[in-house]
Amino acid sequence: MKKILSILPLAFSFSLYAQNAKIRVDVDRTIATIDPRIYGVFMEPIHFNGRRMGLPDTVNFNTLYGTLYDPSSSLADKNGFRNDYIDAMKELKVSNMRWPGGNYVMGYNWQDGIGPKEQRPSRINLAWGGTDNNHVGTDEWIQLNKSIGSENIVCVNLGLGTINDAVNWVEYCNYKKGTYYCGVCGYPLFSSTAKFDSHTGWPSFYQPIKGNSVKYIIDQSYGMSRTEVACARCGSHLGHVFDDGPAPTHKRYCMNGDVLDFEEGK
Repeated sequence: MKKILSILPLAFSFSLYAQNAKIRVDVDRTIATIDPRIYGVFMEPIHFNGRRMGLPDTVNFNTLYGTLYDPSSSLADKNGFRNDYIDAMKELKVSNMRWPGGNYVMGYNWQDGIGPKEQRPSRINLAWGGTDNNHVGTDEWIQLNKSIGSENIVCVNLGLGTINDAVNWVEYCNYKKGTYYCGVCGYPLFSSTAKFDSHTGWPSFYQPIKGNSVKYIIDQSYGMSRTEVACARCGSHLGHVFDDGPAPTHKRYCMNGDVLDFEEGK
C-alpha cells in the first residue's frame, strides 16, 4: 500500500508538465531518392469463372485475353493490345511491368510463348483454370512495355523450371536480333528469334526462316541414320536436325557456326 501511495504523487507531478505533441512534415527535406520501380505492376492471365468462385455461371472473363489483349477490338494497336489500356497506364506513369505475375509463373514455360502464334501450344492454366493459347509471350510483352514506356521485367519459374531455363530466357530477351545467312552463297537460313541454347555448344534453332530455306538429305554415315540439313540454294552442308527441340516445333536444327554469317537487325 505504501508503494502505491508513493507512485501517485510522482505521476501527478509529471502531469503538471505534460504538453500537446506536434508532428511536423517537412516536404522540402530530401532524405533519399524514391526508386521508381515501386510504381510497377504485374500481369498474368487470371481466369475468372463463376463456378470456381461460387458466383453465377455468367461470370467468365480473363484479365489478359479479351481485355488488355484483344486483336479483334477496334481499339487494338498493331500488336493486339488495346490503346485505351495503354493510355491509362501511361497516365498512371507505370514504371515497370512484371511478366508473368505470381501464381501463374510456377507452371509457365517461356518457350511456349515464342515463335509464330499459330504454332504455339495451348496449355492448361494450372493456377487459374481454363486454357492459355500463349498468344501473348515474351516478344509481345516487350512490345507492350515499349508502347507504355515502362521497363520490362520477367519473373522466372524456379518452381517447375530450372536455372538454365531462366538463363536462356534472359539471353533470349537481350541477345542481338538478326538473320543467319549461308556463309557460302548468302541465302537467308535462320532468324535469331528461333535460336535457343541446346547445351551442345552448337548454334541451334527450332525452325528455318522459311520452309524452303533448307533442304533435307538422309545421312547414313558413321553407322548412324540422321537427317542432314543443307542450304536450299547452293547445297552447302549446314548440320543436322533432330526431334528433341523446344516448342513450338520440337525440332533442333544443330548447325555448324562456321558456315553461318550473322547480320544484325534483319
